[in-house]
Amino acid sequence: MLPLLLIIVPVLAIVSSAVLYQLNGKSEILKLDTVQFYYAFIIAPLLFIWGKSFFFFLLKEEIDSTLTQNEIFFWDTLFSVIAMYVFGFVVMHALTKSFNLQRKRDPLYDLFKLSEYFHLWITHIVMFVGSMVLISLVAIANAYFELPIPFELARWNFYAALVLGGLFGVALFLAIWLSDPRQHEHSFTRLMKLTIASLFVIHVTIYLIWTPPFDIEHSFFWGSLILFSTATSLSFFTYKSYRFKTGFEKLSGKLKHPDWDFRLQVMKDFKKKSERKK
Repeated sequence: MLPLLLIIVPVLAIVSSAVLYQLNGKSEILKLDTVQFYYAFIIAPLLFIWGKSFFFFLLKEEIDSTLTQNEIFFWDTLFSVIAMYVFGFVVMHALTKSFNLQRKRDPLYDLFKLSEYFHLWITHIVMFVGSMVLISLVAIANAYFELPIPFELARWNFYAALVLGGLFGVALFLAIWLSDPRQHEHSFTRLMKLTIASLFVIHVTIYLIWTPPFDIEHSFFWGSLILFSTATSLSFFTYKSYRFKTGFEKLSGKLKHPDWDFRLQVMKDFKKKSERKK
């Protein structure tokens, strides 16, 4: 079954890409040309998985007798790193091709405004929400499965992991605070706070269901719980306490580079629009 899939997948990818290429510039997804979106986020990941599967199949089935497990891991990792670089350039091409198609349709199209849409919104949302969800998934798995620690660690290592969780919680919220584009009627921080609070509730629910032991083997879960509880606390106090919010803004201000506050208005200002109608 696997060898057959290794033949069918690239054939289908090539055929579908050739067919879709004729539809360039016809429609958009998240302001990316639909065809370029398909290439970057469907075809490229699919071929990456296919390539890893095919490469690993060759290593295991054809030359496994001459390679150690460490050598297989090395070559597989090398393949993944090269593929990730290729994927990065595929995404850049999809973005710049979308720019090209926009200018072809309208020579006066504001490409800078479009680039800020990706910079201020799409990439920030995906990076922050995606990383928080990934951390939570690993933490939930650790709540049920113990970490495979091959040697005994002192108790202070566990408490160090909890402290790191708190520090990462502060760093996460600070990064979100600094990344907020502060657009009218579209609150990036509000969305991030909702995500943080939701993941915190999920962590607490998982604790009530499984009650993982308070030990080093479940340190990732406890560290993640501290991370989201810290970020949730900061979210609450920056909303309820003007003094705390002002102090946090002074702290974040020390980390800003020149022109950090430059934020192009890329979303429609619904508030001003409604005021003009009145």
